[in-house]
Amino acid sequence: MDVSFYSIVGFLCAFAPNFTVLFVPRLLYGIGMGGEWGLGAALAMEKVPEKRRGFFSGLLQQGYPLGYLLASLIVISAAGLSWRWLFGLSILPALISLFIRSRVRESEVWENTQEKMRTTNSSFRDVFGNPAVLRRFGYAVCLLARRRPAVP
Repeated sequence: MDVSFYSIVGFLCAFAPNFTVLFVPRLLYGIGMGGEWGLGAALAMEKVPEKRRGFFSGLLQQGYPLGYLLASLIVISAAGLSWRWLFGLSILPALISLFIRSRVRESEVWENTQEKMRTTNSSFRDVFGNPAVLRRFGYAVCLLARRRPAVP
């Protein structure tokens, strides 16, 4: 779902008539990409052997700078073309990732967790009615909502 969402809004960026209109789909693109990033990284790290996770985690993190470098090289080499065609191409990697995701099985870790959840019969009320969980949730909200100093 995230892949389809960010693919469509990335493609719509090619049709933005000005910067103000471009801002909205780029904002939505960031939300969709952020949703997919966490899921994809978690799935990738579950599939990688434990001893190699550090290396592959670093490989994932260098994807953004490498992508920016490749995009700038493409724009420089296609100087006569409009910037819009690059956004139009944003649908291709999403289609490729949808094809790959449709063929990847769920990780063993996720399947085992699902089995454990079925055997414990935990309900929503059991989890969120627990005072310890509510205290931790409140603490996390306070940490995230704290006032940050203004940057000069």
